[in-house]
Amino acid sequence: MAEQLDGRRFRIRAPRTNDDELLPDITVRLSAGPALLGVDGMLGWDYLLQFAEVRIAPEALRFTFVLR
Repeated sequence: MAEQLDGRRFRIRAPRTNDDELLPDITVRLSAGPALLGVDGMLGWDYLLQFAEVRIAPEALRFTFVLR
């Protein structure tokens, strides 16, 4: 569930992984930009920098986030 911060910004509190591990909150902004690029959404560099490692397996549609 998302909490509205202001006009177009929302916070997703403590998303969980498949192993039920909590991740840091994600702040999202509603925007038409990603759709114009043909994608569903984007993760910002500021969010990814919270992790020691991020792995992407495009063929499996899987992201692996290694917490610090």
